[in-house]
Amino acid sequence: MAFNPFRKKSVVTETVSTPTFFSLEFIQHFLAAGVSAADLKFLELYLSVPELQAIINYRGRVFADMRIKMVDKEGKETERPIPDLLIQPNPLQNFKEFAMQYHVLRDIFGNGFIHPVFGKDTTKTRVMWNLPPVNAEVIPTEAVDKGTLILFNATKQEEIIKEYRFKYQDNEITYPPEEIIHFNDNQVSFKGDKFLLGDSKIRPLQQACGNIKHAYEARGILIQNSALGILSNDAKDAVTGTVPIIPKDREDLQEDFKTKYGLTKEKWQLIITNMSLLWQSMAVDVGKLKLFEEVDSDYRAIAAAYSFPPELLQPKSGTSLNQESKDESLRQLYQDATIPEANEFLLGLTNFLGLDMILKADFSHIAVLQANLTLRSKAMQSASKGLSDAVESNLIEIGAAQEQFKKYLL
Repeated sequence: MAFNPFRKKSVVTETVSTPTFFSLEFIQHFLAAGVSAADLKFLELYLSVPELQAIINYRGRVFADMRIKMVDKEGKETERPIPDLLIQPNPLQNFKEFAMQYHVLRDIFGNGFIHPVFGKDTTKTRVMWNLPPVNAEVIPTEAVDKGTLILFNATKQEEIIKEYRFKYQDNEITYPPEEIIHFNDNQVSFKGDKFLLGDSKIRPLQQACGNIKHAYEARGILIQNSALGILSNDAKDAVTGTVPIIPKDREDLQEDFKTKYGLTKEKWQLIITNMSLLWQSMAVDVGKLKLFEEVDSDYRAIAAAYSFPPELLQPKSGTSLNQESKDESLRQLYQDATIPEANEFLLGLTNFLGLDMILKADFSHIAVLQANLTLRSKAMQSASKGLSDAVESNLIEIGAAQEQFKKYLL
């Protein structure tokens, strides 16, 4: 869903919505003025839960790999070049960096704010910047705020939104609504001014993300602090029973274990001693704690919320993912999430810039999608021949055949 402060109406389809070139330090700068508790929690989970960050970064990377083409209102591609603004949106970012940053911020906070810098004419926009969603506020007009105007009776954006406010470092930046392109995720809260902001997908995932953090913490404690076992004196006498090991002998045994014994070839593998020793293992069977299963289950919950095929990063336990299955999962990601999200993003830019053509995302250069294009081409050729034969045999009128063939072009 997109809030379109564009002065003209547009219809936007709602979508359910590693290392990368996106700098994690960049987002840290948004914390300078402090953030709301919810925003801080979402950001902290992104920065600390590997599975969540991997999914968000992966989604952002494939999103930013789009190419842009210009099409007319009938969807026919034109030869007109795309605006230079969509090659280098601002002095610090090329389009890929700009698009990925937008997508990552929106995936974390549920809102994406773009500020185009222009004079009196939006068609002459010079640069575009992503604004920090943390602590962003959409200020309603006084009439909406006091309840004298019911939101659902409004017909113009200026009747609803007074301004946008953003905090960066020690400054509060204010923009009129016509200078902000606001994209948001699900708007489900109608309390106060919350209906003007989208909600983060991370909100219902906080428990799953917390479980992953706790599982990693538990494994780390077992690795760092758990004793391997107890080595005690098994010698006994008739009076005192078990004979204790004197402190000096304990130190010598510990030093021997640390320096002399091990599994490498230069160390000893056998303990030869005159002492009567008893070994009791204290090793914990990590498998019985089901920590790996917990992480896998929570990871899949996160993947489902982001329309992300989980097998792309983590096949099911005990299985391996062949190349064909991975390609199919990647195609699913493009089809269910990336392509709809990219077209929503570009439609918002189209409307704001007032272009007489429509910006459309093109992913035909992606290898896994080219196989689909080949199959589609063969299907169209087969349909064309079949319809042509039907017309020649007077089984169907040429007009009906043309209408039927158009369905293959959708």
